[in-house]
Amino acid sequence: MKMQLDFAETTPLVDGWKSNPTLQTHLQSFLKTGIPKVLSGFSLTNPALVHGDLDLHNILFDPKSNRHTAILDFNFAHVASAADEDFSSFPSIHGLLMGSLEVKRWKRYVKRCSTVSLPLPLPR
Repeated sequence: MKMQLDFAETTPLVDGWKSNPTLQTHLQSFLKTGIPKVLSGFSLTNPALVHGDLDLHNILFDPKSNRHTAILDFNFAHVASAADEDFSSFPSIHGLLMGSLEVKRWKRYVKRCSTVSLPLPLPR
């Protein structure tokens, strides 16, 4: 997240946030104290299959139903924490998909990610 905040300083995509000087302070505070609270009691070692390059060009959509029909290109797939997908996904739009940084919402999200896991040992 620190890398994304540093990137946000340089991109014109989020120039609008500079008109709200408390937003950057809030985000930095969340990075220092909020994320550790969210991750407390959560095991980052619970393995999951992470695509590693999930982006719009790797997802097929059915235009009639407006639903995805396939996920392609698993060249960067790896086993990691399910939350890792969020840190590597949608690079073409700079990963700007997350909504509220509210701690309760993040805790629910992390709890959901922790229930998605692969059996160990991994099948060959």
